Amino acid sequence: MENDMYDEFGNYIGPEIERVPEEAKSSGAGELMEDFNELQRGARDFPPEEAAPSDPRIETISNEIVLQEDKRYYPDLEEVYPGAEVLVMEEDIQPLSEPIIAPIKTKDFDIVDKVHRQVMAYDYLEGFFQNPDLIRNVAVLGQLHHGKSSLIDTFLSYTHGISFDNKNERRFTDSRKDERERELSIKAKPVSLVLQDSREKSYLVNIMDTPGHPNFFDEVVAALRVCDGALVVVDAVEGVMQGTERLIKQALTEGLSIVIVINKIDRLVVELRLPPNDAYHKIRHMLDEINEIVSLYGNLVENAGSRARRISPAEGNVVFCTSEFGACFSLRSYARLYIEMHRCKIPVDQLARFLWGDVYYNRETRRFQPAPVGEKGSRTFVEFILEPFYKLVGQAVGEEKPQLEKTLKQLGIYLNKKDYKLNTKQLLRIILQKLFGNTSCIMDAIISYVPSAKVGNVMKIKRNYVGSLESEEAKEILKSDPKSELYINIVKMYHLSLIHIS
Repeated sequence: MENDMYDEFGNYIGPEIERVPEEAKSSGAGELMEDFNELQRGARDFPPEEAAPSDPRIETISNEIVLQEDKRYYPDLEEVYPGAEVLVMEEDIQPLSEPIIAPIKTKDFDIVDKVHRQVMAYDYLEGFFQNPDLIRNVAVLGQLHHGKSSLIDTFLSYTHGISFDNKNERRFTDSRKDERERELSIKAKPVSLVLQDSREKSYLVNIMDTPGHPNFFDEVVAALRVCDGALVVVDAVEGVMQGTERLIKQALTEGLSIVIVINKIDRLVVELRLPPNDAYHKIRHMLDEINEIVSLYGNLVENAGSRARRISPAEGNVVFCTSEFGACFSLRSYARLYIEMHRCKIPVDQLARFLWGDVYYNRETRRFQPAPVGEKGSRTFVEFILEPFYKLVGQAVGEEKPQLEKTLKQLGIYLNKKDYKLNTKQLLRIILQKLFGNTSCIMDAIISYVPSAKVGNVMKIKRNYVGSLESEEAKEILKSDPKSELYINIVKMYHLSLIHIS
């Protein structure tokens, strides 16, 4: 046993081991030395180009002592980004009020005004939805800065009772911060208002305020897809521009009826200072251009059909407006005002037809005739509308209080003493609003030329529905029954905070 060869202290106590002679040891060592020398000679004779490449992954272990401050765990910036300038901040310049890791900021582009409150009861509004014949869907179109958003402000001034002053002159449909800063509309905005016509009958009007800049034309196309008619706003001074022609063409392409709103007629008096006869010819030339556009694209577009009618104030599809002062009128509303003021017995519609075109009034015979009376005879539009309007604006701007108060008394307008102390702009706004009343003339044009939601629904389905009109779904939609199933046509998405029904 091997354990028997050692004592308890580990000393060898077994049989004696034979010793190797010194000659054998030396001969064995000599043989090893000869083998080692032969290997060295073979390594020197090995050609260098055939030598085995060194593996870079094999690190050479060195016994060199490296101080802690001389150790390198990562490469320097100069090695990673050669040629880049390295700036070292010796002290922390970040204030203590700022966190090291800034919190996530939620960007908010929208502004919701207090005017977007509901002034009608839900039960009252629900009655309109149950009767689609009392609903009108209208888009407000026009060139940039022709007064579309300010026209909607005029509607809001009557429905929400807004009193305009220096702090409240802004466009409420421009609900984005960048729109307020740039003073132009970027997105199409919806607003629902309850408006009355001249008979004081209420309608629910869904209005889409569209941008006038050509870069946002896609917003106009989306708005027209959900509307049944369009109010085309044209500046009385700038007239019909390229953008106006493009918008009229798109409205006719969608098969919509158009109503022309000639806005900013006050600029003809205050800025251009045109004589009343020249102002009439400018307005008439503007309407001739619009009729050429309507006749051109109305014949080219299949969907236009009977919607491409002649545009004329005598037809009732032209309204005159000054949105900056919150007043508007049509020939019919002006004829009604004239009859009430002078207590005439002529019918309103008959007098309205005599207020446009080459029609002259003969004071001797008290009749309307197509030929002028004398060399200086004026057309009825100039004599009955433009000249009184020019006189009223001129006296409000330049006359003193006694003369203005006398003129207003003849018109049946009475102001408070504090109203005469207002600036010219605010004073003229109050006078024109008291003279022309509310926006019922625009509502009359919308009711006459824009189909109801029930009729417009059938037109949109036949024009845009891609399925079969003989299907059960299409037949259900064409009924326009408010008690049937709900079908939704999505053309544009909005933030929830921007959806208001007033």
